[in-house]
Amino acid sequence: MRAAIVVLAMVAAWLSPAARAFEPVTADLEQRLKRTGVEAVNDHLSANAFDLALLHRDTEGCAARAVGLTVELSRGARSGTTEAHTEALRTALGRCTGLVLSLVSVAEVPKVCASVPSWTVMQTVRELRRRMRIIEADEALRNSAKGKACSAACLHELKTTRAGLQASPRGQRAR
Repeated sequence: MRAAIVVLAMVAAWLSPAARAFEPVTADLEQRLKRTGVEAVNDHLSANAFDLALLHRDTEGCAARAVGLTVELSRGARSGTTEAHTEALRTALGRCTGLVLSLVSVAEVPKVCASVPSWTVMQTVRELRRRMRIIEADEALRNSAKGKACSAACLHELKTTRAGLQASPRGQRAR
C-alpha cells in the first residue's frame, strides 16, 4: 500500500505544472545528447548561457532527469561548461544528497562532495558539516561506499583547507 502511495505521489509530481516546466530544456538537451554526444551538447551550452542556466536551475532544484543529464555532461572533456556542471551538482548535493550520489560513480564522489567556490569560509564549514550530518542520519547513505566517500571528502576538506583552518580554534583540528 505504501509503495502505491509513493508511486502515485511521484506521478502527481511529474504531472504538475512545476514539473512540466523543467521538461523542455532537459528534453531538448537529452535529444541533442543522443544525436551529437556530450562534447557537442557542452559546446551548445557554452554558446547558450540561458539553456545552461535553465539546466542548472533544474539540477539544483533536484529534477531527477536534469541531475542525471548534468552528471552525464560533467563527464565531458574538461572545460568551463563541465566545471559549471560540477558546481551545479555540488549545489544539488545539499538538497538531494541521495539522488546525486546515486547517479555519480565512486570515483566522482570527491569531486561533487567538495564545496562550491563562491561560498564564504563559514558557509563552507556549515554546509560541509550539514552534508556530513545528512549522510550520517540516513542509514542507506551512511553504509554505502558513496556515502562514506562523500563524508570522507567533506571531512578532508574541513581539515585541510582554509575553511578548516579558520573554523578550528588554534591547535585543534576541525571535526
